[in-house]
Amino acid sequence: MPASRRYISTESPSATGLPEVLDTQLEEWEDRLEEGEVPRFGDLTLLESLARKVLAALRKKGLIASA
Repeated sequence: MPASRRYISTESPSATGLPEVLDTQLEEWEDRLEEGEVPRFGDLTLLESLARKVLAALRKKGLIASA
């Protein structure tokens, strides 16, 4: 695993700040993909987990309606 990789932590941002965390992660992956890096299954799993946590936090705060 390259030293430049950062681990995703969703413990400190507020529900309204979590979308920014997800956006930052996605932008970083856009750059990495452009550089030719191929994501591994674990990378995709981390992004999925973060997206689910963001959705749950936004639903809990009433910012997004439940499905």
